[in-house]
This record gives sequence, C-alpha cells and structure tokens, in this order.
Amino acid sequence: IFDMHKNNHNLCIILARGGSKGLKNKNIIDFYGKPLIYYTIKPILDSKLFNKVIVSTDSKKIKEYSINFGAEVPFLRPKYLSDDKSSYKDALRHALIWTEKNYGRFQNVLYAYPTNPLREKEDFIEAHKLLLKKKSDLIISVTEDTHPIYWSNKIKKNYSMKNFVRAKYCKNRQLLPKTYHVDGSIWFGKWETFYKKRNFYKVNSHAMIYPTSKSIDIDNEYDLLMAKLKYEKKR
Repeated sequence: IFDMHKNNHNLCIILARGGSKGLKNKNIIDFYGKPLIYYTIKPILDSKLFNKVIVSTDSKKIKEYSINFGAEVPFLRPKYLSDDKSSYKDALRHALIWTEKNYGRFQNVLYAYPTNPLREKEDFIEAHKLLLKKKSDLIISVTEDTHPIYWSNKIKKNYSMKNFVRAKYCKNRQLLPKTYHVDGSIWFGKWETFYKKRNFYKVNSHAMIYPTSKSIDIDNEYDLLMAKLKYEKKR
C-alpha cells in the first residue's frame, strides 16, 4: 500500500494527450516497433529515481499502452485540458492537484513530454544531481543553437532587409557568442515551482546543457525523420 506521507521524494508527470494536428496520434506513433511514449516511460523507470510515474492523458489507448509499459494512469484528463488551446501548465497543475489529494505532496517533480525518444536514464539522473547540487528550484534542459540568433529578426511589412542584422553581428558565425534555446527534454524541479509558479524563468532555475544529438521534439513528419536519423546514430 502506498504511504502518502513516507519517502515522497520524486514524482514524474508525463503529459500525453490523444489529439495532435501536426502528426496524428504522435504520442503512440510507431517508432522502431514500439509506440513513441515507450521511449519516455522506459528510461524514466530505469533511472530508479521516482516513487511515482504518472501519465496524464485523455486517451484510453494511451492509458492502455502506458500501463503496459509500467507507468500509472490513475485518472483520465478532462477534455477542456486536452485540446490544442489547452495550457500544459494547467494540465500539469491538474495532475499535481489530483496527486496531492490521493498520494500527498512530493519533494521534486519531473515534467516530461513523450515526444523525445532519444533521452536516456543517465540524463534524468544527471538532472536530479544538478537540482540538488545547485540547490535549484528548477533544472531546464537547453541545447546549443545551430543557427546564430543574431541573424534572425522579424520581416517588415515592406520586406525591407535594412538593419535586419545589427552591424556588430555581421561577422563569421565562429566569432559570435554561443546561444542556447530551451529544448523541452527535461524540466526537473521542486513541487512548489510547478504547483504555484506561472513563469519558470523567474524562479531560481538553472540550465542543463543537452547535446543536440539527443535533442528533438517530434511535432511533424520532418521532426520524426530527424528523430530517426539521430536514433540510428545513437544505436
């Protein structure tokens, strides 16, 4: 029997709704013989870090797969939190409220999406170590930009390129500072951070540099192809 007051250290919440426009049923699309969500559940369970691994979904099919792969699906997410306009923060908070009511609070929470099949158990272990070492509220994975952001800008209505790139950045990319973007692979933080905060960049958060070779967010056919290419190199 689960003791809601003992050793509630780490909780994992995987958000996996059934609907998707860019790639139909992407969370359970076939990826080398297994549904995509398998590649998120397995390394998380293999890390041995978590007291609970819960999948929040509105899909009975995703629920069935998730349970077969070893995760728990103790509730179905309401439809109003499962459409294209739904906020992932609201869906995550809904899962935390349900968890608190039924299992109590946990110290730390890993929020994971099921569209990166390249993560390994060591990545979650490293993120947990960083969380403790930095005494952080939240560890966020970032990966290096392959294209200098200094060369990016909005297009004016008249399509003029005048001052599109600031003069000081008109140089070889090797001479420009490295920049990074949030890649979404890992969000590992304190319970209160996910439960109470709406802006994760105003808390005591720290970056985990994630290799581009394992960074992917499958949302369309091109992303799926890139994931397969990276996966083949990793095997």
